[in-house]
Amino acid sequence: NMGCCYKYMGQFETAIQCLEEAVRCMENGQKSVLPYSNMADCYESLGEYQKAIECYEKDLELFPDRDSFRVEIGLLYTYLGQYDKALEYLEKARDCLEKNRYRWGLERTEGYLALVCLKMGEEKRARRHYEKGKEISVKIRNPETGRLLAEVERQLNKLPY
Repeated sequence: NMGCCYKYMGQFETAIQCLEEAVRCMENGQKSVLPYSNMADCYESLGEYQKAIECYEKDLELFPDRDSFRVEIGLLYTYLGQYDKALEYLEKARDCLEKNRYRWGLERTEGYLALVCLKMGEEKRARRHYEKGKEISVKIRNPETGRLLAEVERQLNKLPY
């Protein structure tokens, strides 16, 4: 898909045009996450978070069990400062990951929940999410999660006791 090529080259507006064409071709009943999630990535790179959210919402309509879309929407609402909505999506993703016994992704979701709680001034709740994420992370050893949890720990350590 040319849209993906343009996205990786950093030509986000051109990528979006190509991906919109891919969506029009999909309207004959074919399902694919690629056009919408790639458009969401492009919009996020352009700082157009609300449009990125709309793309992920369309992905969720097509694939309601994809928890990664809920996580992404939660992060985008965090960027917009809409912490209640961020928590709603992140908690739903966490609940689905726990229900399906997925550990991969659950540890990051707990880390993101901790960051949102910190932004809301809810230190105790943030610590609970951090501890849970850290507990799971020890088993998984995902470097991305390690960096996320280190950032949460740094912010928690800056708080007065």
